[in-house]
Amino acid sequence: MWPIAGMASISLMLMLLVLLVVSLRYRRGFVSKYPSLGRSYDVMTVGWAVAAFSKLLFLPLDLNDWGLIGLSLRDVMLFSGAGNVLMGFAVFLFIVGWTGMITSVMKRHTLAPVVEFEGNETEFPSPGLYLIFDRERAYSEFLFLIKGHPGLIISRTPQSCSRRDWASIRPPYCG
Repeated sequence: MWPIAGMASISLMLMLLVLLVVSLRYRRGFVSKYPSLGRSYDVMTVGWAVAAFSKLLFLPLDLNDWGLIGLSLRDVMLFSGAGNVLMGFAVFLFIVGWTGMITSVMKRHTLAPVVEFEGNETEFPSPGLYLIFDRERAYSEFLFLIKGHPGLIISRTPQSCSRRDWASIRPPYCG
């Protein structure tokens, strides 16, 4: 049984090291593209490093369990305690980094509401995404919605037909 457990333990160690290497490899590109997330990225990368080192401390315990080495009870408690403290610190770093990423994204971006538009509103609706299901009335409702503002059409109608039908207003088109 120990060869399977040994392979799993060593595989986990290798996966943590791969995550660390990948994080370090793509750090410069990520931080240059998303500078506000740089600190969170770095905190999570340090978390990967601490987790990998923590797993390295658990490896002698695994070898002891499989009977490949002999550790005293004091050594087992030392490795176990240090590994658990480091793994707890790594998880703390993940939490701090992830929370930083989420809060940064939430501060910078707002969600647009999706509203089913029935076409009988008399006042101008708030900005957002509007679904118009009546194809016959879609053109007039779209013109009402974009008065003085740019609009975007996303339709299942082929692009050539929609551009011909809606040529007078020339909105951007996503087919």
